[in-house]
Amino acid sequence: MRTLLNKIGRGPLMGICALAWTVAGQGATLYSVGLPSGPTVNAPGVGRSNFDWINCGDLACDKGGGVATNGFIYGDAFSLAAGNNYIVNSITVFAAANLVGDNTAAAFQSEFSAINLYFGSFADQSSACSATSGPDNCSFSSIASNPTITAAGYTGASNCAGNSGYLASDGTTCVPIYQVTFAVNLLLIGGNTYQFAADGTLAGGLSGCVGTTTGFNGCGWYTLATTGGPTGTIYGWDGTDLTGGSFETTTSPATNMNVIITGDIATPEPGSLTLSGLGIAAVALAAIGRRRSMRKSLC
Repeated sequence: MRTLLNKIGRGPLMGICALAWTVAGQGATLYSVGLPSGPTVNAPGVGRSNFDWINCGDLACDKGGGVATNGFIYGDAFSLAAGNNYIVNSITVFAAANLVGDNTAAAFQSEFSAINLYFGSFADQSSACSATSGPDNCSFSSIASNPTITAAGYTGASNCAGNSGYLASDGTTCVPIYQVTFAVNLLLIGGNTYQFAADGTLAGGLSGCVGTTTGFNGCGWYTLATTGGPTGTIYGWDGTDLTGGSFETTTSPATNMNVIITGDIATPEPGSLTLSGLGIAAVALAAIGRRRSMRKSLC
């Protein structure tokens, strides 16, 4: 017994905690707020079901009359069904182009010098992220770049069609929309809440942007959203300091980011389960040995 424990050393405790994970399959949809469809898409007035949110973290966007915005990066939060761990292999968002003529994926990508996905664990945003609350508990960071970009479009929209799918705030201009997919490798705990946001750093010399969001005339990264999502809340992080400082939430309008998250349920690999079992057995045997030693010392 003593020889076995000496050989294993701290192995038993490590075997209990350090499990390797695998998945039964690949690419199942774990969470989705898809693009809306039907005549409320691009509809005039308050009944419109599709919106976009502009990020201006890398420039002073023009909010009409030369007034700069607050430079926030907008995203959303989600949780997967409790009771399982998950390996997530892709996160997809949707974005509107800045230019009407950017009707290919390559043209859209050329608007930006970099496109990044930010991700992190979600905390109590109402207090943890305020500039005066002390240490920041809601920081998140870039985990992926160089996404796969493909054309997207709405179905049955009342205005615009196909890839030229988003009706700008002027009520007449249609701009292409794109599906932006980031490859990731994340082990997530079901029931926990996580936050994400996509952002594009504008390429130099970009001008003549449509400005699809009401009141914004500048170029930027426009993430698509829809009404009727699970919470109706959009979250914004200070684009100049993602690890602290300002944070905001908005429910006006009540929307959620369009997002598709794929992966599968994670299960411990058989070898890890064996190691875990050996660890538990070794700890139990060690405890038995200690009790026997105590009895001998009392006799």
